[in-house]
Amino acid sequence: MIGACRVEAGPESPAHEICIEVLRSLLPAEERMGITTAAEVNIDTLASRLRAETIGRRATFIFPLLTGAWTCTPN
Repeated sequence: MIGACRVEAGPESPAHEICIEVLRSLLPAEERMGITTAAEVNIDTLASRLRAETIGRRATFIFPLLTGAWTCTPN
């Protein structure tokens, strides 16, 4: 079994845009389920707001942990 995640920091990191593009693809479903609205999220400025917040707090952006496993079967 193995687990890994991407960890990034700094103003040049593409992490913010990657995260927001995933959220952009999920936004229609989130609206249908009543989780949020496009107006609340303001997706077009969210990446820059997230970047400013993480830089301002000297924070690190950690992507979700991805876990994998494998096995061998007898022949």
